[in-house]
Amino acid sequence: MVWLMGQIEMFSGPATEVVILVDVSGSMVKLDPGGLAREGSKMISDISEALQAPVRFSLIFYGEKSRVIGEGMNPGDAKRILTDSLMNVKPEKYSDLRSALNLAKGILKRRSERRQAYVIVLTDGRIREDDIPPGEDIRNYLTTLSSMASDFKENNWNVFVFSSQDAESAIIDLANSSGGAYTRVNDLSEISTKFMNLLEGKLLRFRVDVKPSSLVEIPVEEGVAEIGVVVAFDPREKSTLKIYDPNGKEVEGNRKEGKGYTIFTVSNPKPGIWKFEISKGATVLLSMAIPKIVYPSGEHPYTEPINVKLKLEPILPKHPDWKNFSAKIYVEHPSGKQEVYELYDDGKNGDEEPGDGIFGRNIGMLPEGEYVFTAVVNHKPTNSEIRVKKIVKLVYIPIPAIRMDGPWILGRPVRISLGISNRGGKVFSEEKYSLRVVDPKGNSEEVELERDDLGEWFGIYAKTFYPGRYRVIGNASIAIKDSNFIRRFPNLTVEDTFTLCISFHKSEVPSFLFFGQMPGRKYTHTLTFLNHCDSAVKIRFQQVRAVYSDTLRDKAISEGQRPQIEKLEPFEIPPSKGQASAYNLNLNFIVPKDAKSGTYNVVLRGTQTPPYRKIEISYPSKVGSWKAFWMTVGGVGALVVGGAVAWRILR
Repeated sequence: MVWLMGQIEMFSGPATEVVILVDVSGSMVKLDPGGLAREGSKMISDISEALQAPVRFSLIFYGEKSRVIGEGMNPGDAKRILTDSLMNVKPEKYSDLRSALNLAKGILKRRSERRQAYVIVLTDGRIREDDIPPGEDIRNYLTTLSSMASDFKENNWNVFVFSSQDAESAIIDLANSSGGAYTRVNDLSEISTKFMNLLEGKLLRFRVDVKPSSLVEIPVEEGVAEIGVVVAFDPREKSTLKIYDPNGKEVEGNRKEGKGYTIFTVSNPKPGIWKFEISKGATVLLSMAIPKIVYPSGEHPYTEPINVKLKLEPILPKHPDWKNFSAKIYVEHPSGKQEVYELYDDGKNGDEEPGDGIFGRNIGMLPEGEYVFTAVVNHKPTNSEIRVKKIVKLVYIPIPAIRMDGPWILGRPVRISLGISNRGGKVFSEEKYSLRVVDPKGNSEEVELERDDLGEWFGIYAKTFYPGRYRVIGNASIAIKDSNFIRRFPNLTVEDTFTLCISFHKSEVPSFLFFGQMPGRKYTHTLTFLNHCDSAVKIRFQQVRAVYSDTLRDKAISEGQRPQIEKLEPFEIPPSKGQASAYNLNLNFIVPKDAKSGTYNVVLRGTQTPPYRKIEISYPSKVGSWKAFWMTVGGVGALVVGGAVAWRILR
């Protein structure tokens, strides 16, 4: 049965029981005892924090013999004993899960109070003839193993099995039939996370408090996996609880009696108006979504703004209408001060798409310290709410950042800088950086870094030969002197990308003989752009200018002496279809009568979308002078006349 542990804590005092069964057969122990101990300890800590109630842990190892390693322990003792025992365990030949489950039943039956319990099995999932005690028939063993599920389900003891390989069907049936779940894990590090996801699905419910002696109507929409009702009562008094479905039919459901409370559940309730006739106070619990504070993470740099992101994860494939939910985030400061912020699901507050069940808001920066973030989600049609907490430590964390600059044209180099974006007043005692670029073909190139005069690390990446997306990966190892000790951040990583689609060719720049473009004339330059990507690219040049090749002399040239370029309209290059598509841009180049002769660089700067980056191209353009032309003509004429005279004399 699924019910909300935290909501009935007031009605029953004993601790929640968690029994962990560890397979110590050869195949499991050889897997990684150290990793198993580490992840098991993490799971113990996570369970204690999630239940927010007293938890007692028992440990059972099973192999050739099943034995209790520890019983009724607090989380600290359980972690210590689990680690010590696993590090000293010897591989055993058999893995008798059935006997281990019988030991678990014995532990749970010895409790003075009946409460929900969790049995967690860590195994490789294998049960073969040589895995069970000698003389046992494998078919009989598997049958009796599956049949044990009824005992566990009847007592509300959920069995969760995590296996390192595909498990036998008997193990899967045992877990699912007991009200728990079976999960295959590819890595030990997945165990704690996956169990907590399953546990949260059982613990978190939207809550509606019902007054005594009342008939309450609650709308239930699609996406509600379960209705639960917790009724508190004095055992000496009679308690009445009647529930009617949308058709007006009284529903029996599943009842569980305890000391001072009754729990009633209905799975997969029919959408519509449900009526509750209750003579005593009660709490109605609706299972329809699990809220998770996705961001900030457990540690967040206090130098950066906090963009809160809350995600509602549906219980069923058909989720409720997310527009029926609202959310707030309460932030408790280290001083005890509390602030509240409304969260939004409108696609404008870092929450992705409107109405997608993801809520967000930027709440700015907060001082260094430990904060408690409490998300409160309200389901407006039922006026029910659910709360989830997260501890967030705001500390100094160096944030590596990549900055890139270039013309963003195929074949042109890109300057890439790598550094820490939030240095502030921190003293860096050590800095090590590395940078690599992966091109669209998958080729990886290490970029050599050097430090400029401003202390920034940078490198030049020149192999921009292929159209497509380039990945830039930066790594940093930082040591910071903080008071009297050194804080190290050895594995900082940052990644960025850039996309190259456009190549440029100067097709035609007219000239008057070899003198260049002459003063008082207008010339048309034809520039060819090629798009190598499968989407259209729009280009807009906002700045077009002719710059004298000698930068010192350029400053002395007046606008009346400088060639002018007529305004260019935005243009679009069609997508590539098998081969690059071309666009010819006509640029009108006007040479004034008093133009300064020499070589100019025609520089065009603007933007290209996509990939939403700037674009810069330049090419040389020669400007001549009439004076030089006539002097050349005169010189040539003199040579011709002189040559003719000499020829006559020589004759």
